[in-house]
Order: sequence, then C-alpha cells, then structure tokens
Amino acid sequence: MGFCLLVIWSLIPLLASCASHYEFSVQTPSKSIRDAGWTQYTEVWGIRLYATPGWTAEYLTHATGILAQFLDNDQDGCPDDISVLDAMVKVGATMTLLDNEGQAETLRFPGGAGKRLWKTETHPECTGTGTTSSCRDAAIEEIFHLVSSAGISAAYPCVYGETPTSALGLAMNAARGGYFEDIPSKYPNNAIYTYYDMTCDYRCQATEYFYWVVTTILGHTEGWCNIHKSEWKPCTSADVSSMDPAGYDLATGNAKDGSDMVVLSTSAVIPDGKYRAAGPKTRKQCGFSEVALPCSELQKAPCKAAFERCAWITRGRNRCVDQTPFPTRKPTKAPTLFTCGLFKKIKCTRRKHRKKCMWDGAACVPFKSTSFPTRAPTTFPTQITCGVLNKMKCLWKKYRKACMWNGDACVTYEPTPYPTYKACSLLSKAQCSWRKHRKSCVWAQGMCAERE
Repeated sequence: MGFCLLVIWSLIPLLASCASHYEFSVQTPSKSIRDAGWTQYTEVWGIRLYATPGWTAEYLTHATGILAQFLDNDQDGCPDDISVLDAMVKVGATMTLLDNEGQAETLRFPGGAGKRLWKTETHPECTGTGTTSSCRDAAIEEIFHLVSSAGISAAYPCVYGETPTSALGLAMNAARGGYFEDIPSKYPNNAIYTYYDMTCDYRCQATEYFYWVVTTILGHTEGWCNIHKSEWKPCTSADVSSMDPAGYDLATGNAKDGSDMVVLSTSAVIPDGKYRAAGPKTRKQCGFSEVALPCSELQKAPCKAAFERCAWITRGRNRCVDQTPFPTRKPTKAPTLFTCGLFKKIKCTRRKHRKKCMWDGAACVPFKSTSFPTRAPTTFPTQITCGVLNKMKCLWKKYRKACMWNGDACVTYEPTPYPTYKACSLLSKAQCSWRKHRKSCVWAQGMCAERE
C-alpha cells in the first residue's frame, strides 16, 4: 500500500507537466498584409501577433500564450483588467514576430503601437522560471514591454506612467540613484538599476525598469542573475523587497490607485506560454461592455479592424467615426385627391406623383386622362382648291397627285401623253434625247422628228 502511494506521489509532477492548455488557432491575414511579408497571425481579445513564414505554429502559439497569461494571469478566461486591454486596443497594440533582426529593416509594420520579437531569441524550452545563464526566452521580456507600455502605463498614467512624476518614475529614480533625463556616464554607487544603452530615452528606461521589477518578483531572473547584475542587481523577490521597496509595492498590488491585473499581485505567476483556460471568453461572457471603445477614440489600425462598426475617413482631419448605415427613405403614400392641391409645381410634376396629380398651368389638380386630339382626314384638293395654293404648297408631296404647277399657277393635275409628231417638233435637241422621248422622237436634220 505504501509502495502504491509512493508511485502515485511521484507521478504528480509528471501529470502536472502534461496538463492540457489552450491551443490558439493560427489564421491567415488579408492580402495587403500578406504582401507586406506577414503570412500568419493569432489574436487574443483583439490584440494580434503577426508572424513571418519562418515562425512555426509551436513558436507562434507559445508567444500568444505568454500574451494571454500576462493579460489573464489567473487564467479564468477573462482579462484581469479591462482598462488595460481597452488601452491596448485603442492604440492598435500589435506584436510582430520576425525570423531575425535583419527583417526589421525590410518589412512594413502592420499595426499601431507595437513591439518586435525575433525567433532566434525565442526559446520555449527555457521559458518562465526555467531560464538559465545559457538559455533565456526573450518572448517574456518583449511581450511584457507591449503590455506595460501600451496597456498598463496608458490606463494608469499617474501610477505606472513612463514619466518622471508618476509613481513608477519616482521609484525608478530612486533605483537609479537620482533623476537622469539622459544616460549618465556613470551611475551613483547606490544605484541598483544601471542601464547604459544610449539609444534608450527616459520612457524606454522606465519600460525596462518595470520589466525587471515584475519578472524578478515572479522568479524569472534568478537563473541568470550573474549575467544581468551589471544592469539589474536584485535576483529574487526578497532582494526587490529590501533593495527597491517602492518598485516592490508597484508590482505586488500595494500601490494606491493601481491596476487590478493579477500579474501585479502577490498571487501572480510567471507566464510559460501554456494558457490553461478553456479559451479566451468574449467580453459579454466576462461581464464587460460589448463595445470596447467608441470609434472616435480609436486610431487608424484598430479602427480599420473594427470595420463592422467603425470607419476611417481621410476627408479634412483624419479620424475614426461610427459606421452608421445610410438612412432609408420612408415610403411615400400616393397623394390623394385632397393632397394634390397642396403641391407646388415642382412636386406636382415628380415621377412618384404623376399618376395621381397633374399641373394644369395654374395649380396641381387630380390627374385626368386626356386623349390626344385626332387630326381630321385631309382630302386631296379639288380643282378649286388647287388654284388657291402658291407654288411651294403646290409642289408639296401631299398635293402632287391632285395639283401641278403649270408655270404661272397651281392647276388640277393632268397626265401628259407621250408627244406626237407635232409635239416632237416642239422639243429642243436636249429634250428630244430624254429617255421618255426616245421611243417616239429622234433628232435628225437639225430638228426633233417623229421616229418612223
């Protein structure tokens, strides 16, 4: 019996390591983003992670799991602090995952505020508390930078703002041995945070400092303490509590008016990329408002992502507006006999009113069907009427069969027979050769004579 209990007890760590975790689905982005080099992406509550083709599904879901664990550290399926998530959505927070550092110069960034992570520095095998002096997973650092800069600092600027006057800025000043706007040539001897990267301004220094405080308390830095001591001296949570009490309060939930994120509490755990909830729940399932932010507060990237309710316009000042449907026209009832008289001329003659109303020249009246007047039949003019016509009317087509112009007046038409011998002699040379005279007349001996 004791042997069986011993075997079962020895299997508990193995079963814990095999605990199921949620697998995030890898999706294909739009054509314009694919053309820019980003062939796949995952999404956690509207925060996207775009990756290049070199990222396998294993590495991509590992990075996505770390982001989900930072936002939902108790892993109940809902974000711990909706204000932090909304701040990230507002600026279009995006994580870009590249094969190596060289791609950063050639690929266009697909989102709003974001951070970069190389695959060459991502190591799922030594993530979380498994970091050693020879193996460190940089995904924890870069993804936390995205959450802290675009989310926590933006949602709580007085406490976690990356400025000299915030609680975070004051704690960092104490850890650096004083306030330094620029990187000093040498930090004071009592400084525990000494970052000498000349490309990192004050805001960047605050981001790095907050990362060191939080991850050291969570046990991420203990395995490689001998390496980072030149930049950050505390190695354990106890070191932070004794050497940097102000920073410890900010990272454990003791700060006044701080965030409700579980990762900033004493019950927090360091992410390992295995999100153990059944899956991210919707805002409605978590009891949050269905609409994250009004369209007017969104920047370009998140505005276009929320195309079902928002639209980005470039006329005048670039801004995001509500995508309201065009108003439909109410059906217009056909005017009755009474309403026709109320219309002015322009309304009376509109197509929708023509069947019921008409304009009589002075007012809009009920429509009356008016047949076109028929023309009285015209008889061919008699001999008496032909004499009334002038030359132009006499030659009109409708009068030709009844009238003819004889040179002086319009007379009744009389057909002219072919000329006789006597008539042939009256013809000129040219008339004698006309086709209608050729059968009976011929020109001979200087005159037109009857053909024999």
